[in-house]
Amino acid sequence: VDFGCGSGSLLDALFQHDTTLEEIAGVDISQKSLSRAAK
Repeated sequence: VDFGCGSGSLLDALFQHDTTLEEIAGVDISQKSLSRAAK
């Protein structure tokens, strides 16, 4: 879980690498950041 994920750029970087993680989730309190991350 990435707390304070903002626009999700760290999560995007994680998806570019092989991982044994089954699920990656981002959490942010800012609706504006979450809207950007959803795109």
